[in-house]
Amino acid sequence: MNYIVPKGFICLDGTSLTVIDVDDVQRTFSIMMIAYTQTRVVMPRKALGDQVNVEVDMMGKYASKGVEAMIKRFLDGEEGEHMVAKVLDRVLAKRASSQIT
Repeated sequence: MNYIVPKGFICLDGTSLTVIDVDDVQRTFSIMMIAYTQTRVVMPRKALGDQVNVEVDMMGKYASKGVEAMIKRFLDGEEGEHMVAKVLDRVLAKRASSQIT
């Protein structure tokens, strides 16, 4: 469920679809399939409990991997301290300049 987002793409049993809604608490998602598509794919013939091959949008995976790596570098090393110091300097400079005027 980590990579399934509203308006994102998902592939179910080889059929590429757009995700309509995601409920992370219930761990469910919704898609909408037009009548034309329903007559040409296997999904409408699936029964509750049948296995389904699920492929999620690769862009979500790439974004997650990049963010996770950045956070790990931030937490593990001096990069995090440097970034915090840089933000703090910027905030203090902004406050100082607003008090001068």
